[in-house]
Amino acid sequence: MFLIWLLSVSLIILGNAIITAPLITGIFKKAGVNPVYSFIPIYNYYIWISITKKPKWWIIWSVIPYVNIILGILLAIETTRFMGRTKTKHYVLAILPIFNIVYLLQLGANKTLKWNHSYVKTKSSGDWVEAILFALVAASIIRTFTIEAYTIPTPSMEKTLLVNDFLFVSKLDYGPRVPMTPLAIPLVHNTTPILNTKSYLEFFKLPYLRLPGWTKIKNGDIVVFNYPREQERPIDKRDNYIKRCVAIPGDTMQIIKQQIFINNKPLDNPEEMQYLYRIFLKSGVALSPKTLDKMGIKKHDRLPDRTRMIYHLTKENANELVEKGLADSVVKISKTMDPEILYSRQPFPNDIQTGWNVDDYGPLVVPKAGMTIELTPRNVGTYRMNIEEYEGRTIQVSGNSVLIDGVEAKEYTFTKNYYFMCGDNRHNSEDSRFWGFVPEDHIVGKPWIIWFSIDNDFSFKVRFNRLFKSI
Repeated sequence: MFLIWLLSVSLIILGNAIITAPLITGIFKKAGVNPVYSFIPIYNYYIWISITKKPKWWIIWSVIPYVNIILGILLAIETTRFMGRTKTKHYVLAILPIFNIVYLLQLGANKTLKWNHSYVKTKSSGDWVEAILFALVAASIIRTFTIEAYTIPTPSMEKTLLVNDFLFVSKLDYGPRVPMTPLAIPLVHNTTPILNTKSYLEFFKLPYLRLPGWTKIKNGDIVVFNYPREQERPIDKRDNYIKRCVAIPGDTMQIIKQQIFINNKPLDNPEEMQYLYRIFLKSGVALSPKTLDKMGIKKHDRLPDRTRMIYHLTKENANELVEKGLADSVVKISKTMDPEILYSRQPFPNDIQTGWNVDDYGPLVVPKAGMTIELTPRNVGTYRMNIEEYEGRTIQVSGNSVLIDGVEAKEYTFTKNYYFMCGDNRHNSEDSRFWGFVPEDHIVGKPWIIWFSIDNDFSFKVRFNRLFKSI
């Protein structure tokens, strides 16, 4: 895999050299440098950095995907200065896509322009442009390889993580993932603000490569990952989800009466895990917004059906309602009590009638790289996504036979590791119980700390008790 990635990066560098060479050939000649050097990958950037009097270590940026694009713009700005063009319009032309290509060619071809070897930089609008671009480079490197900021948009992890918790997510714990879609707007995920268009180009992609991390994913870790069922987007540009990893590669997981078991042992439950409860209020009692807020129960925790008092609650919330004399009883929802609320939807694997539901699920084996399973028409539905979508093979069932790439197969050996994710708000989470496994190449990072938190229910009230809370 590393060799494939190295070959892909080499092709990027070679392609970059081919594109850049004709743009800087004339410039090199004016600067007194052999124009042949403009065609040598990496070295051409080293020369360009040198003649514009930039730090030599900047050459590192030339091999970092999409950071090298910003490096080229920075060098183009400096080139305009050394050619005596220091007006704002010149810097704009050096930045704008397509225009900057024509502009660099024009700089090299214009016989009246000379390279000023003794140029001493003075303050100008170009300094601001350069500072902004330098900040973009630094921010892109930090965001890609160390720490990135995220926001919790949904209540699927309550009460562990709340809607509008702002997190720092570490890329270092599980290892930074090298961008697979390198041609993208820096600091933008998958959609361009305001324009609402794609923020990336797909005609060139890199294979998956993850740098060494500090640790591996363990049962019970909270993990940020790319949503695997968003196949219309490249892997690293799919929407970010956050859930708790309940099963790791090679595990056999099962849910029995709402309790998760891993390899026949119960998994420790999160401290503030939520389920749906039916509340039987005392006569004449109403749950006011103020009362609910004091108990930490949000208005979005209630089902839209207002004819029934059904809320997503922690066990402590449920007990508190009874202890405070607000309810005669609070009963956890189950299939026998309210079958129409949660249990009518077919869980993963969706094309097999298993009889499973969100509270009673499995047993299910989570695939591990190198693991070989017997392949039958009965279990094809369980692992079809893994084999076809995530590992790039074709699979079809013909009578009692299973065909892989058109050849009958009795077994299959997985090439990737997979994970099974669940939200802590178990009755209000769209997770692996509905869409299946998360491949290892979709893993983004591990949440580290809540750096800010606001409560939209109360006009953006800051939750000071959550600031700088570790996860």
